[in-house]
Amino acid sequence: MVETCFNLAPKGELIIGERGGNVYDEHTNSDKENVTTLFGTNALGKWAPPLTIFKYERIPATLVKSALSGWGIGKSETGWMTSETFFEYMANIFLPFINESNIVRPVIVFLDGHKSHLSLHLSKFCRENGLILVALYPNSTHILKPLDVAVFGPLKSRWKKIVKQWRVDNEKEVSKFDVPTALSQIIYDKEMASNIKSGFRATSIYPYNADNMDYSKIIIRTVPEHDTLINDDNMKYHLQYVESKIKKINVNLLDEFKRTRRGQYEWDGNENATLLFTLWSQIMDDVNNPENEITTDIITLTPTSNLNLNPEMWLNTLSCSHVEDNLTGENPIIPTENTTPESIVIVPTKRSLTTVFNNIIKWPVQPLSKTTRKKEYTPSVITSDKWVEFHEIKIERKRGKREKKGRKEISSI
Repeated sequence: MVETCFNLAPKGELIIGERGGNVYDEHTNSDKENVTTLFGTNALGKWAPPLTIFKYERIPATLVKSALSGWGIGKSETGWMTSETFFEYMANIFLPFINESNIVRPVIVFLDGHKSHLSLHLSKFCRENGLILVALYPNSTHILKPLDVAVFGPLKSRWKKIVKQWRVDNEKEVSKFDVPTALSQIIYDKEMASNIKSGFRATSIYPYNADNMDYSKIIIRTVPEHDTLINDDNMKYHLQYVESKIKKINVNLLDEFKRTRRGQYEWDGNENATLLFTLWSQIMDDVNNPENEITTDIITLTPTSNLNLNPEMWLNTLSCSHVEDNLTGENPIIPTENTTPESIVIVPTKRSLTTVFNNIIKWPVQPLSKTTRKKEYTPSVITSDKWVEFHEIKIERKRGKREKKGRKEISSI
């Protein structure tokens, strides 16, 4: 399972024109406009429902009606894959597909280790539903991902031809609304199934054969050695800076460090401060033995450096099990990126849902509305069929309001 981008105005095609004149291939689409699509397949060459992500706040009805039945349609602020969209794809599309296809679980899902694929909510969801996520080794996906090895090459080549032919057949360029339909003409071709099987063999995933992998693609990079010699004054400055930060964490912590070092004891204080004591003790050794040369790269700290040494991180750190317990509690506290004690949001467990989305699992952390106006929440990722149903309900609701308003006007007259 892996996503890739498709350019709406691909370059590299041959242009036929008169000799001696300038010929240009013009596009109404921007050559920088890309649409992200997630693909999932197995060693038999069978595709899971793909997911195409668009940069929208609200998915327009025109888009979902142009997509194939069962094709995943998603939205995000950037048009790229996020933790929320990938979670909702697994919950709203992939798991129902597994159930409807009567596929025996557990099911192993291979993917790369991008942060959008790895989240606490997704890990818990997959563990509860018999899905095993396997993140492939970093910097090795070019030899371990079947889609990268044997599928995306011919897929992108066919995509360029489809875009060109689309222009001829429809007398207009392919738009982002047409991406699912255009891609379906490629991936469901019989040749693609053969490419998929070849990709699984070449990556040694199925059938498993470690000797079948192309190890010549592995590039060994050597890291040059940097000999950085730190003088005595600079090292003493580092020591003073670290000690000042330790005092901010805990006034008595530095005194405990010094007593432990004088007595030549092992640190038996707060476990969260063990690594900090080891760091401080090693700097002390370097200061006391200036003839020792330091050959590792050391980042020069300045008084304005933003060093994240929050006392709570050392003295009041929750274990992973506690965090997981909080997620299932009555009022879970969900930390986000750059979370501060003032910005922690308490998410209520009871949430109102529209009728069409009652059985749709959503990203567990719902954004709180900044306005008092009631906002109708919709999932980020569902199938095109569900989106169509949602838009039909909205149209019926608007029609009903207009009819009700008309009856009131007639009765008042």
